[in-house]
Amino acid sequence: MAKLHYPLVIKSYMRIQPPLQWKGGMLIELFKSKGSSKIASNYRDIFLGDDTGKSQIQIIRDNIMPVARGIVNQAQFGSGFNGGETAFAHLYLRLYVDTCHSENTSGGILFVDVVTAFAAMLRPIVFDVDAGDEAWLHKLKQHGYTDDDIKAIYETVTKFALFDEEPPWSYVYAQKLYTNTWFSTEYLPGVVQTRRGSCAGLPLADLLYGVAMSRILKKIDDKLTQANLVPSFNNVQYHNVSFHDDSAYPVEGSARDIDEKCALIAAIVYDTCFHIGMLVDFSPNKTEAIIKRFGSEAKKADRTRCVNNNVTSFTVHSCNKQFELRIVQFYTHLT
Repeated sequence: MAKLHYPLVIKSYMRIQPPLQWKGGMLIELFKSKGSSKIASNYRDIFLGDDTGKSQIQIIRDNIMPVARGIVNQAQFGSGFNGGETAFAHLYLRLYVDTCHSENTSGGILFVDVVTAFAAMLRPIVFDVDAGDEAWLHKLKQHGYTDDDIKAIYETVTKFALFDEEPPWSYVYAQKLYTNTWFSTEYLPGVVQTRRGSCAGLPLADLLYGVAMSRILKKIDDKLTQANLVPSFNNVQYHNVSFHDDSAYPVEGSARDIDEKCALIAAIVYDTCFHIGMLVDFSPNKTEAIIKRFGSEAKKADRTRCVNNNVTSFTVHSCNKQFELRIVQFYTHLT
């Protein structure tokens, strides 16, 4: 096997041209082990890739990891970044609520879930490639965006420059791995070419998604800072925290207006993700908020929230769509 495999590896590396078999795999659906197995949304897609390619791409992953760590922010804990464990995010959020309690001010946490995040990732955020996003641009057009708006959005996405100088060899090789990607499905002939997504199940999928998501979170954080929606206590700011596609945003305000602040942050998050080709899911157990009220008006505000069925409505003006944000007592992701 070494005699057969070694020339392939050398040729692939010297020409920076991975074999087509390494760029895709069989797409299968895995049950999330929650809810009914008869509902399609309770499954996630994943690739079954070539084992030979995986062993070689793992070397590329190890070389890219130091570069990726220099790009992602300190609040991303997926893919081994910053310790790579949800316990850090959990403790961070609990400490924030404890801080709100000690300061006698109301605090909340907005938990955000993105629809089919790994499959919806726009590759121009990470790679300088022609991603073929005609369908995505057409969708923006259907939602009422003008041609000038769509042009500005596309330029924003494609100008996510990762390197000021020439990128390292391992990054260029990874970029080639994400051209002409494909998948097959059991019982169907032929293959389907793909132009979006991080190919979940392949060695670079979570790493590249972590890099892409951290850049999106940075853009959201900049908008929240401009809108003065980043909580601060004793000159310490509390920014968002995430694990892969699950993210959480601390919220601070009075007992009366903290619901509206959660909705305002949700609108900013939805608008930013939509502009980059991702959709936020406001279904039950997906994007929801936890609010802890402290202070003199806490009980009165809690009664008002119960009258409103623990739901806050808001509108995203950029796409003229209305959503309902659920206020819950418990949330299972990142906690």
